[in-house]
Amino acid sequence: MREKINNQRIRITKLEREMHDASIQREHDIKKYDDLKNERNYWKKKYENNQNTKSNSNFSGEEYLDESK
Repeated sequence: MREKINNQRIRITKLEREMHDASIQREHDIKKYDDLKNERNYWKKKYENNQNTKSNSNFSGEEYLDESK
């Protein structure tokens, strides 16, 4: 009977240790996800700004002619 109780206590301790490790890993994964998300948003915004700049600078010249009237 004592051996059964010891085995259960060992199993509980092992599971608690694994839960603790998983908790630390989860915090690391969440931080990594947030960092990647922030970097993606930075580059996405930079890309969109470049697209807007590019489309604004490609005028056909008709706007220039219209402004001279």
